[in-house]
Amino acid sequence: MLRQNPETHEEAVDMVKTIFEQMGGTVLPPRRPGRKDKYELLTPERDAFMMDFENACLSQEWDNSKKQFPTGRLRHADAEWGAMIISQVFPHHSDVDFQEYQEWCENGGGDEWFQEEDEPEVKMEKRQVMKDTRCPGCGRGDDFCRCGSFDGGDGPGSVWWG
Repeated sequence: MLRQNPETHEEAVDMVKTIFEQMGGTVLPPRRPGRKDKYELLTPERDAFMMDFENACLSQEWDNSKKQFPTGRLRHADAEWGAMIISQVFPHHSDVDFQEYQEWCENGGGDEWFQEEDEPEVKMEKRQVMKDTRCPGCGRGDDFCRCGSFDGGDGPGSVWWG
């Protein structure tokens, strides 16, 4: 139940947010101060931080027994997952905001746990490439085959067996 006459600034803001959400709006958390420009390159350190942040959210805040965590580039759009992430980002966490997390997901960020399974056509293409680059004799995937029959592009033989 909404209070008719909010007494504090926070109560007034909460009342406006509640009315906005009841009308179908979405209230996103604020952007953190000093956030880097989205066009700046993602460094390996920042990517590692984002993966650690997401894995911490998964291990500490998510219950897989109720619902399997979402994967893929649009996982932030899953209602339950998005709400959980929103509860963990700025202003609750000083180093990441929801918009940065969203952009990171959409650009393919995340470790192997959060990557979407390949489409069947992509899987077949990957298998064919692997088959074409393996030795027919011993099955090794490089020019260090054990049987000496690998054709690494420079003719039969391997670095080891010549």
